[in-house]
Amino acid sequence: MSGKKIDRREFLRLSALTAGGAVLVACQPQTVVVKETVEVEKEVVVKETVEVEKEVTKIVEQEVTVEVVKEVQVTPVPTPSQSTEAPMLAERTASGDLPPVDERIPIEPMVLEPFESIGTYGGSLVQLAPDPTGSDAGFGSSNSANSVATRSYDLRTIMPNVCKAWQLSDDYTEIIFELRKGMRWSDGAPFTTDDVRFWYDDVLLNEELTPQINSKWMPGGEVMQLVVDDDYTFRLRFAVPYPIIIDYLPGSGFWTPKHYLKQFHISYNADAVEVAESEGFSLWIESYESHATTGNLEVLAAKVIAGEGTHASWYLTLPDFPIFKENEEAGGYTAGLYPDSRASEYGIAFNYGHKDLYLRELFNDLRWRMAMSHAINRDEINELRFAGTGTPRQPIADPGASFYEEGIDQYYVEYDPDLANDLLDEIGLPWDANEEWRTRADGSPLNLTLEFWAGKSNVAEISELLRNYWGAVGINITLKPEEKNFYMDRLVANETDMGNWAIGGGSEVYSRQNEPIRWRPPWHWMTTPLGGPSWRLWLESDGEEGLEPPEIIKELWDLTVEWLAEPNGTERYMELGRQIFQINAENCWLIGTVGLVPRVAVIKDTVRNAPKPGQILSIEYGMWTPSQTEQWWHDV
Repeated sequence: MSGKKIDRREFLRLSALTAGGAVLVACQPQTVVVKETVEVEKEVVVKETVEVEKEVTKIVEQEVTVEVVKEVQVTPVPTPSQSTEAPMLAERTASGDLPPVDERIPIEPMVLEPFESIGTYGGSLVQLAPDPTGSDAGFGSSNSANSVATRSYDLRTIMPNVCKAWQLSDDYTEIIFELRKGMRWSDGAPFTTDDVRFWYDDVLLNEELTPQINSKWMPGGEVMQLVVDDDYTFRLRFAVPYPIIIDYLPGSGFWTPKHYLKQFHISYNADAVEVAESEGFSLWIESYESHATTGNLEVLAAKVIAGEGTHASWYLTLPDFPIFKENEEAGGYTAGLYPDSRASEYGIAFNYGHKDLYLRELFNDLRWRMAMSHAINRDEINELRFAGTGTPRQPIADPGASFYEEGIDQYYVEYDPDLANDLLDEIGLPWDANEEWRTRADGSPLNLTLEFWAGKSNVAEISELLRNYWGAVGINITLKPEEKNFYMDRLVANETDMGNWAIGGGSEVYSRQNEPIRWRPPWHWMTTPLGGPSWRLWLESDGEEGLEPPEIIKELWDLTVEWLAEPNGTERYMELGRQIFQINAENCWLIGTVGLVPRVAVIKDTVRNAPKPGQILSIEYGMWTPSQTEQWWHDV
């Protein structure tokens, strides 16, 4: 490794992609010997002197077949490179600061076909983010771009990226990967299976860095095995058939830069603790993770209006869209609406394992959930918060799912406060003496608290609307805005009456690539469990922990497990998907409001090859990743 230090973002940027054509290895001028052999086709009598370059005389007086060999000194003309490079890099190449371009790019590069034009070099892409670290800027960073595979621009196909090819065995228990030969990390170090082995042995299997291995890498309850064949070929072996591994490839990378990170790893550097302390950390793993890891919403909007960045979308909201449009000319950008696959902009689930046994029983009564859903005026939410651009619906994925059936998202969405009141009466929730609020069956107060992350777009406003809608049918709701981490801790600790979040990650693609987080308890990740985290604990521990769920939840869980194990597109796969959707729709554990709202995005007018308004831009597909930001360019 060279002495040059790379920062934590730079080392993740592989130099695997190029917009150039075929790659030829540059030839340095050198002297070679070319031997030319001339065969005489018939026997002749030769009596002559044959001179070669050296002074050699040979007299032949017999019938022979003669071969004349000439040794000639040749200096070939070097073959010019067919790969271009940025002018600013060409200067560094000429000075010797960088090796020639053909030595920097892979032998087998990934070649992108430009959407519009190849363009010119120069300028910077600046994605605006609401926090100073940029960690919450949305997807489409170098991290997600440098995965095993990516999705095609039309989102229909999983295509090679860092790996040039893969092959899944017929029994689905082994997959072979081929890396592109000649790839390098951003500091010039070779990228090989040595980096794969480091990730597997020293990161994934290191209990300090990975105290709990992601279940997707433990099919059948056993950690997948790594077999390295050579510098560019490796295999992953599974304890059970695992066809879903193909769906995991976009966004997954089985490597990390060993040459750089080993200096911070205790297994390779006995002084790793001292290194950590010199950087202000108390543990070596803190130092390691700081090198291995790659705000304010009003400020974000102001920066967008001022035209400070080249592109932005994450956290931009529809209410601000008219302001962005008004300032397009001054800011030098175009604000547009892009179709999104988010199932619901705001969803809510009750705490089905509530510590209060009365509330636990109430929340598990389907009539309660039906009543709360029918009490919501989704059309009003759509008009007030999303300018009528969304669709009132339940968060049952999006219509793009291969097993989606028309109307599956419309269960209990009709605004019908009279029906809601009838259902609450049927449950046995009487009104108090003033006929203002409903009470518990014994007449004691029925007061619920709706806690939410205060900084999330639209959440405070929709929460206020929900309080009014539910209050109209006698349910007393207290709103409690909270800081994000505090709110998440409350959800995990099972201290809330209900949980709410924007319901993204519910598409078929996202559910296969990650986990069906919106189709089974707790209807989000366990770090932000909206409802039923104790059910999830019971299901994952085979009853050793948590709270035993109803039979219908057990059935739903088994169906999702089978669906994840089934090869994509089979008849059984489709049937399982339909069953999962139907059970969720009928039981309404996760209540939605308005979904399929177009996403606001702002892109600088000088940027070429960027997506146009009307093209999908969604968290379900990694935000900017399919639009291949590496081929964007400035037309200035």
